[in-house]
Amino acid sequence: MEQTPVLGRHSPGRHTPVRHSYDALRASRAVDVWVGRSRGEPDEADLALLSPAELTRLRTRRGATGVHYATAHAAVRRILARYLKADAADLAFGTARCVTCRSSAHGKPVITGPDPTSLRFSLSRSGPFWALALAAVDVGLDIEERRELDTRGIGEFALSAAERAFLAGLAERDRQAAFFRCWTRKEAVVKASGHGLSVNLRTVDVMASAAPWARVDHAPALAPDGWVVGDLPVLPALSMALAYRAHRADDPEAVARVAVFDEHGDGRPHPPADWPQSAFLG
Repeated sequence: MEQTPVLGRHSPGRHTPVRHSYDALRASRAVDVWVGRSRGEPDEADLALLSPAELTRLRTRRGATGVHYATAHAAVRRILARYLKADAADLAFGTARCVTCRSSAHGKPVITGPDPTSLRFSLSRSGPFWALALAAVDVGLDIEERRELDTRGIGEFALSAAERAFLAGLAERDRQAAFFRCWTRKEAVVKASGHGLSVNLRTVDVMASAAPWARVDHAPALAPDGWVVGDLPVLPALSMALAYRAHRADDPEAVARVAVFDEHGDGRPHPPADWPQSAFLG
Protein backbone atom coordinates (compact mmCIF):
# COMPACT_ATOMS: atom_id res chain seq x y z
CA MET A 1 0.00 0.00 0.00
CA GLU A 2 1.12 3.55 -0.60
CA GLN A 3 2.11 5.72 2.29
CA THR A 4 -0.62 7.79 3.90
CA PRO A 5 0.42 11.29 5.06
CA VAL A 6 0.61 11.82 8.78
CA LEU A 7 -2.41 13.58 10.21
CA GLY A 8 -1.68 16.91 11.79
CA ARG A 9 1.09 19.41 11.24
CA HIS A 10 4.14 17.18 10.86
CA SER A 11 5.53 15.60 7.72
CA PRO A 12 7.22 12.19 7.56
CA GLY A 13 10.88 11.79 6.72
CA ARG A 14 12.32 14.64 8.80
CA HIS A 15 13.11 12.90 12.06
CA THR A 16 14.45 9.75 13.65
CA PRO A 17 12.03 6.81 13.27
CA VAL A 18 10.11 5.94 16.44
CA ARG A 19 10.56 2.54 18.05
CA HIS A 20 7.22 1.07 19.03
CA SER A 21 6.70 -1.30 21.95
CA TYR A 22 3.89 -2.04 24.35
CA ASP A 23 6.19 -1.59 27.35
CA ALA A 24 6.97 1.97 26.25
CA LEU A 25 3.32 2.67 25.53
CA ARG A 26 2.25 1.46 28.97
CA ALA A 27 5.02 3.32 30.81
CA SER A 28 4.15 6.62 29.14
CA ARG A 29 0.37 6.29 29.52
CA ALA A 30 0.17 7.06 25.83
CA VAL A 31 -2.46 6.38 23.22
CA ASP A 32 -1.03 5.64 19.78
CA VAL A 33 -3.28 6.07 16.76
CA TRP A 34 -2.41 4.66 13.34
CA VAL A 35 -4.12 5.60 10.09
CA GLY A 36 -4.08 4.07 6.65
CA ARG A 37 -5.91 3.73 3.37
CA SER A 38 -6.44 0.80 1.05
CA ARG A 39 -5.22 1.70 -2.43
CA GLY A 40 -5.27 -1.59 -4.28
CA GLU A 41 -5.72 -5.33 -4.19
CA PRO A 42 -4.10 -7.14 -1.24
CA ASP A 43 -0.92 -8.91 -2.28
CA GLU A 44 0.12 -12.44 -1.38
CA ALA A 45 2.07 -11.17 1.63
CA ASP A 46 -1.08 -9.54 3.01
CA LEU A 47 -3.22 -12.63 2.52
CA ALA A 48 -0.57 -14.87 4.11
CA LEU A 49 -0.99 -12.95 7.39
CA LEU A 50 -4.74 -13.51 7.71
CA SER A 51 -6.17 -16.30 9.83
CA PRO A 52 -8.55 -18.95 8.44
CA ALA A 53 -11.44 -17.07 10.09
CA GLU A 54 -10.39 -13.80 8.46
CA LEU A 55 -10.07 -15.49 5.08
CA THR A 56 -13.55 -16.95 5.50
CA ARG A 57 -14.97 -13.51 6.26
CA LEU A 58 -13.04 -12.09 3.30
CA ARG A 59 -14.78 -14.53 0.94
CA THR A 60 -18.15 -13.09 1.99
CA ARG A 61 -17.05 -9.55 1.09
CA ARG A 62 -16.98 -8.91 -2.63
CA GLY A 63 -15.29 -6.20 -4.65
CA ALA A 64 -13.92 -3.13 -2.92
CA THR A 65 -15.39 -4.18 0.43
CA GLY A 66 -13.20 -7.28 0.47
CA VAL A 67 -10.13 -5.35 -0.64
CA HIS A 68 -10.57 -2.83 2.15
CA TYR A 69 -11.11 -5.57 4.73
CA ALA A 70 -8.03 -7.57 3.75
CA THR A 71 -5.58 -4.70 3.44
CA ALA A 72 -6.72 -3.13 6.72
CA HIS A 73 -6.51 -6.38 8.68
CA ALA A 74 -3.08 -7.20 7.28
CA ALA A 75 -1.80 -3.73 8.20
CA VAL A 76 -3.28 -3.98 11.70
CA ARG A 77 -1.58 -7.33 12.25
CA ARG A 78 1.78 -5.84 11.26
CA ILE A 79 1.32 -2.90 13.63
CA LEU A 80 0.24 -5.02 16.60
CA ALA A 81 3.18 -7.36 15.95
CA ARG A 82 5.59 -4.43 16.31
CA TYR A 83 4.29 -3.58 19.76
CA LEU A 84 4.18 -7.17 20.97
CA LYS A 85 7.43 -8.31 19.34
CA ALA A 86 5.57 -11.16 17.68
CA ASP A 87 5.07 -12.52 14.18
CA ALA A 88 2.06 -10.87 12.58
CA ALA A 89 0.70 -14.18 11.27
CA ASP A 90 0.86 -15.73 14.75
CA LEU A 91 -1.46 -13.22 16.39
CA ALA A 92 -4.75 -14.72 17.52
CA PHE A 93 -7.91 -12.82 18.39
CA GLY A 94 -10.98 -13.49 20.47
CA THR A 95 -13.73 -11.55 22.21
CA ALA A 96 -14.04 -10.46 25.79
CA ARG A 97 -17.33 -11.02 27.58
CA CYS A 98 -19.96 -8.43 26.73
CA VAL A 99 -20.29 -6.01 29.64
CA THR A 100 -24.07 -5.96 29.17
CA CYS A 101 -25.07 -9.63 28.81
CA ARG A 102 -21.75 -11.36 29.72
CA SER A 103 -21.76 -13.33 26.46
CA SER A 104 -18.39 -13.90 24.81
CA ALA A 105 -20.03 -14.06 21.37
CA HIS A 106 -20.02 -10.31 20.77
CA GLY A 107 -17.70 -8.61 23.25
CA LYS A 108 -14.74 -6.35 22.58
CA PRO A 109 -11.99 -7.86 20.41
CA VAL A 110 -8.92 -8.95 22.37
CA ILE A 111 -5.56 -10.48 21.53
CA THR A 112 -5.36 -14.06 22.78
CA GLY A 113 -2.04 -15.20 21.33
CA PRO A 114 0.65 -16.11 20.84
CA ASP A 115 1.10 -14.83 24.43
CA PRO A 116 -1.30 -13.19 26.90
CA THR A 117 -1.23 -9.39 26.78
CA SER A 118 -3.09 -6.49 28.36
CA LEU A 119 -2.67 -4.33 25.25
CA ARG A 120 -6.00 -2.71 24.36
CA PHE A 121 -6.83 -1.81 20.79
CA SER A 122 -9.72 -0.46 18.74
CA LEU A 123 -10.07 -0.73 14.96
CA SER A 124 -12.43 1.31 12.81
CA ARG A 125 -12.93 1.23 9.04
CA SER A 126 -14.91 3.43 6.68
CA GLY A 127 -14.65 2.80 2.96
CA PRO A 128 -10.96 2.54 2.09
CA PHE A 129 -9.88 4.31 5.30
CA TRP A 130 -8.98 2.60 8.55
CA ALA A 131 -7.68 3.71 11.94
CA LEU A 132 -6.28 1.79 14.89
CA ALA A 133 -5.85 2.97 18.50
CA LEU A 134 -3.58 1.22 21.02
CA ALA A 135 -3.26 1.82 24.75
CA ALA A 136 -2.81 0.17 28.12
CA VAL A 137 -6.32 1.32 29.15
CA ASP A 138 -9.72 0.76 27.59
CA VAL A 139 -9.82 2.66 24.32
CA GLY A 140 -12.30 3.24 21.49
CA LEU A 141 -11.92 4.81 18.06
CA ASP A 142 -14.32 5.62 15.24
CA ILE A 143 -13.69 6.95 11.74
CA GLU A 144 -16.46 7.85 9.31
CA GLU A 145 -16.64 9.16 5.77
CA ARG A 146 -19.08 12.04 5.95
CA ARG A 147 -22.15 11.78 3.74
CA GLU A 148 -25.64 13.27 3.53
CA LEU A 149 -27.90 11.82 6.22
CA ASP A 150 -31.25 12.57 7.79
CA THR A 151 -29.65 14.01 10.91
CA ARG A 152 -32.99 14.96 12.43
CA GLY A 153 -34.44 11.45 12.06
CA ILE A 154 -31.32 9.64 13.24
CA GLY A 155 -30.88 12.14 16.04
CA GLU A 156 -34.24 11.19 17.53
CA PHE A 157 -32.93 7.76 18.56
CA ALA A 158 -29.16 8.32 18.65
CA LEU A 159 -28.52 11.75 20.19
CA SER A 160 -29.12 13.15 23.65
CA ALA A 161 -31.41 16.14 24.16
CA ALA A 162 -28.38 18.41 24.57
CA GLU A 163 -26.81 17.08 21.37
CA ARG A 164 -30.04 17.56 19.40
CA ALA A 165 -30.28 21.13 20.70
CA PHE A 166 -26.66 21.74 19.70
CA LEU A 167 -27.34 20.61 16.12
CA ALA A 168 -30.61 22.54 15.91
CA GLY A 169 -28.75 25.75 16.72
CA LEU A 170 -26.39 25.37 13.77
CA ALA A 171 -26.77 26.58 10.21
CA GLU A 172 -27.80 23.82 7.79
CA ARG A 173 -24.39 23.89 6.08
CA ASP A 174 -22.68 23.04 9.39
CA ARG A 175 -25.12 20.42 10.62
CA GLN A 176 -23.82 17.36 8.78
CA ALA A 177 -20.24 17.78 10.02
CA ALA A 178 -21.51 18.42 13.56
CA PHE A 179 -23.65 15.29 13.45
CA PHE A 180 -20.66 13.16 12.48
CA ARG A 181 -18.70 14.77 15.28
CA CYS A 182 -21.41 13.65 17.71
CA TRP A 183 -21.62 10.19 16.15
CA THR A 184 -17.90 9.40 16.05
CA ARG A 185 -17.43 10.62 19.63
CA LYS A 186 -20.40 8.56 20.78
CA GLU A 187 -19.28 5.39 19.01
CA ALA A 188 -15.73 5.83 20.33
CA VAL A 189 -17.04 6.02 23.90
CA VAL A 190 -19.33 2.98 23.70
CA LYS A 191 -16.59 0.97 21.96
CA ALA A 192 -14.16 1.90 24.74
CA SER A 193 -16.64 0.83 27.42
CA GLY A 194 -17.48 -2.40 25.62
CA HIS A 195 -21.21 -1.66 25.45
CA GLY A 196 -21.17 -0.96 21.75
CA LEU A 197 -24.41 -0.01 20.02
CA SER A 198 -26.46 -2.13 22.44
CA VAL A 199 -26.57 0.83 24.83
CA ASN A 200 -29.28 3.51 24.62
CA LEU A 201 -27.26 6.08 22.69
CA ARG A 202 -29.48 8.93 23.86
CA THR A 203 -28.10 8.42 27.39
CA VAL A 204 -24.49 8.95 26.28
CA ASP A 205 -23.87 12.69 25.98
CA VAL A 206 -20.48 13.31 24.37
CA MET A 207 -20.54 17.09 24.79
CA ALA A 208 -20.06 17.81 21.09
CA SER A 209 -20.08 21.56 21.70
CA ALA A 210 -16.90 21.18 23.82
CA ALA A 211 -13.80 21.36 21.65
CA PRO A 212 -11.57 19.64 21.14
CA TRP A 213 -11.82 17.27 24.16
CA ALA A 214 -14.29 16.56 26.94
CA ARG A 215 -14.70 14.28 29.94
CA VAL A 216 -17.83 12.13 29.58
CA ASP A 217 -19.71 10.20 32.26
CA HIS A 218 -20.66 6.73 31.02
CA ALA A 219 -20.58 3.26 32.59
CA PRO A 220 -19.26 4.50 35.98
CA ALA A 221 -18.60 0.95 37.18
CA LEU A 222 -16.00 0.62 34.43
CA ALA A 223 -14.69 4.18 34.46
CA PRO A 224 -15.38 5.96 37.77
CA ASP A 225 -13.47 9.02 36.53
CA GLY A 226 -15.21 9.03 33.17
CA TRP A 227 -13.96 8.85 29.62
CA VAL A 228 -11.84 11.35 27.75
CA VAL A 229 -13.24 11.83 24.25
CA GLY A 230 -12.26 14.15 21.46
CA ASP A 231 -11.74 14.77 17.80
CA LEU A 232 -8.60 13.86 15.87
CA PRO A 233 -7.37 15.89 12.89
CA VAL A 234 -8.26 14.09 9.71
CA LEU A 235 -8.93 14.60 6.00
CA PRO A 236 -11.73 17.07 5.14
CA ALA A 237 -14.24 14.40 4.11
CA LEU A 238 -13.72 12.32 7.27
CA SER A 239 -14.56 12.54 10.94
CA MET A 240 -12.58 10.64 13.59
CA ALA A 241 -12.85 10.52 17.36
CA LEU A 242 -10.90 8.82 20.14
CA ALA A 243 -12.04 7.86 23.63
CA TYR A 244 -10.11 6.31 26.50
CA ARG A 245 -10.69 5.62 30.18
CA ALA A 246 -9.72 8.72 32.14
CA HIS A 247 -7.23 8.83 34.98
CA ARG A 248 -8.11 10.73 38.15
CA ALA A 249 -8.66 14.43 37.48
CA ASP A 250 -6.16 15.35 40.20
CA ASP A 251 -3.49 13.06 38.74
CA PRO A 252 -0.65 15.19 37.29
CA GLU A 253 -0.30 12.61 34.52
CA ALA A 254 -3.99 12.52 33.70
CA VAL A 255 -3.41 13.78 30.17
CA ALA A 256 -2.50 10.99 27.79
CA ARG A 257 0.07 11.63 25.09
CA VAL A 258 -1.80 11.04 21.85
CA ALA A 259 0.44 10.25 18.89
CA VAL A 260 -0.69 9.78 15.30
CA PHE A 261 1.31 7.66 12.85
CA ASP A 262 0.88 6.66 9.26
CA GLU A 263 0.56 2.95 8.54
CA HIS A 264 4.30 2.53 7.89
CA GLY A 265 5.29 3.88 11.31
CA ASP A 266 7.51 6.67 10.04
CA GLY A 267 5.16 9.39 11.23
CA ARG A 268 6.17 11.71 14.02
CA PRO A 269 4.26 11.39 17.32
CA HIS A 270 2.74 14.66 18.40
CA PRO A 271 0.30 16.13 20.88
CA PRO A 272 -1.12 18.85 18.59
CA ALA A 273 -0.61 22.37 19.88
CA ASP A 274 -4.35 23.11 19.83
CA TRP A 275 -5.18 20.30 22.30
CA PRO A 276 -4.66 22.14 25.62
CA GLN A 277 -4.28 20.22 28.87
CA SER A 278 -7.28 22.01 30.36
CA ALA A 279 -9.50 20.37 27.75
CA PHE A 280 -8.57 16.94 29.11
CA LEU A 281 -9.01 17.72 32.78
CA GLY A 282 -12.37 19.47 32.46
